[in-house]
Amino acid sequence: MYISDELVEDSDSIDIVKFIVTLFSEAIGTEEDRVITAGNGTTEPTGYNTSANPGTIACSGNLSYANMVDLEYTLPAKYHRNAKFFAHRNNIRELRKMVDSNSRPLWSDPIAPGQPPTWHGLSGSPCYA
Repeated sequence: MYISDELVEDSDSIDIVKFIVTLFSEAIGTEEDRVITAGNGTTEPTGYNTSANPGTIACSGNLSYANMVDLEYTLPAKYHRNAKFFAHRNNIRELRKMVDSNSRPLWSDPIAPGQPPTWHGLSGSPCYA
C-alpha cells in the first residue's frame, strides 16, 4: 500500500502510519483465521472445518456430555497426546456448566498461569471463536 508523504505530514493528530499498519495486521490475522478454519486445501491450507478429521464430532441442538464422550473416543489413540479442543464460545459456555453426579464441574480452570484448562481430566487448549 502506498501512503503519500503529504498524508503522513498532514496527520498531526494521529500516527497515520501506525494506524494503517494496525489495520493491515488485523486484516492479515482475520484472513489467517479464515483459512485455518475453512481453507479449501488447494490454493489455501486445508481448514479444520473442511478436512476429513476423524476427531470431529457434530451435534445438533445443545452440546451434551455424550457428545464429549463421543469426541474423546472417536479420536484415534495415537493423537490423544497432542489433541486440543476447538470450540465456539457458546460451546465453551455449555461445557463450563456441565457437572458430574456430585455437582462438581467437569471443566476445570488452569491451576497455574500458562497451563490449559481441563475437561473431565483431559487437558486441552480451547480455541474461542
